[in-house]
Amino acid sequence: MVESMNAQQKCKFRVQVISAVLIERFSGEALWAGVRPKYVVALLLLGTKATYHPQSGSAFELTVHRVAFFAIDSVTKTFMEGDVVGKEYVIEVQSDLIDERKRFFLSVE
Repeated sequence: MVESMNAQQKCKFRVQVISAVLIERFSGEALWAGVRPKYVVALLLLGTKATYHPQSGSAFELTVHRVAFFAIDSVTKTFMEGDVVGKEYVIEVQSDLIDERKRFFLSVE
């Protein structure tokens, strides 16, 4: 479900936390979802399983899922508990344009 409000948009996802690491230990690109992020959480977006063919025309296929990486201030404040890896949640992700940059806000239901 995506709801549009002016420049804001929000959507609910069922996710499973794959990992939560200090931001200094993360290499890659994460969506900014905090004021001063200290952690990056990898969230498996449940229900996104799809078939992927690495080579066009080949019978070889992989089953893949979508994963989102969010840079957050605190694992405990975001998920209301510290031991989150492997657990499933329903999260609401809200995006907004602030200072011409897209920012995200996470809340757990």
